[in-house]
Amino acid sequence: MSDVLLALGTALAGGFASGWPAYLRGRSRGRAESQDEGVKSNRTLAEELSGRFGWKASEIVSIWEATEDGDSTTRRQWKGIEAATGCTVSQFPGRFWVSSPGGKILGAPELRLPDGYAKGVRLQAASVNQQESRYHVEVLGGITYGEDPPLGFEVVQEMEKSALIGKRAVEEAFKNDTFQYDYHAFDVPVPTGKLRLEVSFPRGTAVRLHPFVFFGWSECEHQLELKRIQRLGQSGFSTGSTWAKLEVPDPVVGLRYAIYWDWEK
Repeated sequence: MSDVLLALGTALAGGFASGWPAYLRGRSRGRAESQDEGVKSNRTLAEELSGRFGWKASEIVSIWEATEDGDSTTRRQWKGIEAATGCTVSQFPGRFWVSSPGGKILGAPELRLPDGYAKGVRLQAASVNQQESRYHVEVLGGITYGEDPPLGFEVVQEMEKSALIGKRAVEEAFKNDTFQYDYHAFDVPVPTGKLRLEVSFPRGTAVRLHPFVFFGWSECEHQLELKRIQRLGQSGFSTGSTWAKLEVPDPVVGLRYAIYWDWEK
């Protein structure tokens, strides 16, 4: 078993052992107290895992913007990357994927960096095909705990026909699937203080947008984590007529967080 799979399994097991039962025990208490317990248990788990993963990020942002034709641009931002105590980390893996029928990845992703980072940073495209783009961002010389400042970067991926247009097209494409909606999602790979997802459609698009949480790579609902987000109210999920933003404090490593939409016509 790889270190990543072992860590994911540990994260899920740790959630059942500490955070999620704590939420259940707190259901009879006040809502604010129960919510605080859930946030604290997630944060404690993330702090424990950061040392085992070797690095963490203060925030991860995934911004998905669609065109009228269903093409899209995804901007993935990593903020405040730091190595764990005693570690030097030089490679940070990432992945884009598209599952909509007819959807395609358009070429390799593009790395964008803020000015002034002291070490060289470059993107290596490990595998790119029409459905998936795997890459890693490499820091020359690595980031060492206590010696290098936090790193931030953005990776941009263009996609063609990554969103189906219209209620009928979505119903036909996903009629045999467990989850019968189109969505934008991010699989949390490492401990982070916050995950933010943003989705936007062109003005006049007739969609309704909603938050969701999956068990890892499955399309099965994770009810407890979704309820935790819903209890945050607008500070967790906010939406307008053609846009939505999902902010998750201390997301659980190994879960898939998403914004999905249903078409009005």
